[in-house]
Amino acid sequence: MMKLIVNICFIVFLFGLSINQVFNFINTVDDSENRTLSEKPIFNIKELDKYPVAYDAFLNDHFSGRSYFLDFYKYISDHFFYKRTVSGKYLRGRDFYIFETSKNLPLYTGKRSVTEEQMDRIITEFKKRHDYLNKKGIKLYIEIIPSKFKVYSDKLPLLITKGNNHMGDRFIKRIQEETNIPIIDGLNILLEKKKKAQLYYKYDTHWNSLGSFYVHQELFKKIHEDFENIALLDSSYFHIDTFNYKKGNLRKAALIKEDIDIGYHIRPKNKSFAKAYGYVHPSGDFRYGQKAYCKRFVSSHNKAPKALVFRDFFANLSHSFLPEMFSEAIFIWDNWQYKFNQEIIDIEQPDIVIYSMYESYIDRILEEPSFVKADAVVSDIQ
Repeated sequence: MMKLIVNICFIVFLFGLSINQVFNFINTVDDSENRTLSEKPIFNIKELDKYPVAYDAFLNDHFSGRSYFLDFYKYISDHFFYKRTVSGKYLRGRDFYIFETSKNLPLYTGKRSVTEEQMDRIITEFKKRHDYLNKKGIKLYIEIIPSKFKVYSDKLPLLITKGNNHMGDRFIKRIQEETNIPIIDGLNILLEKKKKAQLYYKYDTHWNSLGSFYVHQELFKKIHEDFENIALLDSSYFHIDTFNYKKGNLRKAALIKEDIDIGYHIRPKNKSFAKAYGYVHPSGDFRYGQKAYCKRFVSSHNKAPKALVFRDFFANLSHSFLPEMFSEAIFIWDNWQYKFNQEIIDIEQPDIVIYSMYESYIDRILEEPSFVKADAVVSDIQ
């Protein structure tokens, strides 16, 4: 019965358009396009070969209800389907949020992931790292940074949903079920805190410093369970100031080029740490140079543990507050590969090793692992 009703309504709709095409009961003049619409051609018996093409162009531009169809298409495009821009690299979401599509969209939908066998090797790699560090009396922690797609999924067009094969979700679940390695998933705290503040840039793939601060507070809580002498400093111990952020690696896709993003400066009110220039680990051919590869901070909190952090750009925004929690903090950026880096661990002899990992690059662990078979992984670095 429902199918019959739909068919009847569709026939009535088409019949109504045909009647309106003849009598023009509803004005359908369309002035929304930035071009001149085709005019009705004059019939000329001497130019019959041109007339059908010209009349077809006229009908395409002036068929009854055309402007309403265009408005409806625009609504569907904006609200249900994602519209790619700039060679298919970006996605415009609600409230001017821009999302990167080449690697993060396939990750979110589950189209880019790892096989079960590859995930087995990744988990085994971390089990072996954990065993090695345990023997040396070093505590291992994993921090997972969620993508903008997961934190701001409410800004995505309606038909884009997270896939069941999501690599980050699978990794977190396996670590939690098969190991006792403390793992901090930043998603829940970010979903809670974003109700009151913007935590990711609208025009950038990355979070701002406030998003980083909230996730690292969860990390501190977890570390405090093993090291009671680590300070649990809440936001009252810091100056938190906003500023206008006018950059962003996705800004070229912005609809309003002058729109201002929100950034944060976070600084301790009584800063205890400073940059240090002790042993500097060789960076080899690291693309960002020595200063980005190895950063060292020393504080006056002598009884606090020493931390060694293997990071990417997301952890870069923690340099203004994270060293406040440790006696010494060394940050190593190893080209998004999150390698074991045994040589650095053996030289530094830290109390804590933290792998701060962006969930979109978990598969890159297989490019140069220490305990399992390597795999060629294709990741578009941005």
